[in-house]
Amino acid sequence: MSATEGLEGMRLDQQAPPGSDRAAAAGLDGAPLVLRYAARKLVAHPMLVSELRFGCCGLTDEHIPALVGALSFSQSKLQVLDLVFNHITDKGLAQLCKAVAAEGGADLTEIFLGGNESTAEGRAELTATLQTACPLLRVEWTPRLHKAEPLATVGLVYKNSPAKRAGLLQGDKVMAWGMLQTGCNLHNRFGFQPDYGNDPSDPFLRACKFENVLQSISPVVRSSISQPIDVVVERVTDAGRAEQFMLTLVPERWSGQGLIGCILK
Repeated sequence: MSATEGLEGMRLDQQAPPGSDRAAAAGLDGAPLVLRYAARKLVAHPMLVSELRFGCCGLTDEHIPALVGALSFSQSKLQVLDLVFNHITDKGLAQLCKAVAAEGGADLTEIFLGGNESTAEGRAELTATLQTACPLLRVEWTPRLHKAEPLATVGLVYKNSPAKRAGLLQGDKVMAWGMLQTGCNLHNRFGFQPDYGNDPSDPFLRACKFENVLQSISPVVRSSISQPIDVVVERVTDAGRAEQFMLTLVPERWSGQGLIGCILK
């Protein structure tokens, strides 16, 4: 299950936001909830949104039209767009970059696209396209989550376990588990304050706000048996650099205890 599945049945309010178009809202049906919150904020208060950050939010090519539509419809003054660690391919990125280039970059100064399912050839072509159309735009492909801090450290990883198959290594620092992250408040993380209300049991809040391994990670694991979870880890490479990677973990019954087969501490 992607980080946003299980929430995707939730819809934007039936009543469109003030000043919006019902068709624009309807075009977000099926999109991850965080994208729909962002679209609603862009339409209602476009001048208040200067950054949009969707790191490890389960976005795919099919979500790009909704994102492009929300940005175009809102007349926002967006300066930073961060889409690191999603599942967007060259096709989806090309669609996004075409829209950005058509606007001459508008007010956009930085775009972060690392950690997606792009190719080296695609990255080079898209960078050239954007820099030709928007000379002042910084295009960054380094995969790194914004202001994220470790949720946990991976301890022992058992042989033949789901964690082992996913590629988790002892000593990895877990930076994101599905949509769970920590290190800054939701406004700084997403670039806007999602209008999820004040209920601490709200599904969106539970999906993205980390408390501890037992209260936050364990429920995600139990609800995702046989379904993939995106896990971003930070690992020191042989070259001595701390780099971030996105792995796919599928919790399931195996010959050992638990559903993932590693210690998180």
